[in-house]
Amino acid sequence: MPKLPLSDKELIDRQLRGALKRGQELQRLKNKDMAKKLGCHPDTYYDKLEKFPEKFTLRELRRIAVVLHLTGDEIAKMVLPEQ
Repeated sequence: MPKLPLSDKELIDRQLRGALKRGQELQRLKNKDMAKKLGCHPDTYYDKLEKFPEKFTLRELRRIAVVLHLTGDEIAKMVLPEQ
């Protein structure tokens, strides 16, 4: 069977996960470290990252961008579908 193309939502979710995991690796931060910086429980951070990325709040996304030193392009890919 041929692969189905990714939906815009799935593509954005993958971009977000990739940017966060890449940033965490570069900054040597574990999920529990990110959770502490965001002020949430590590389980909550993991659930948002892996299962429900659309549940990150704007405040959390802003904090993530600062902590992980994300570029404008990385931030845009996390929230906007590719044109």
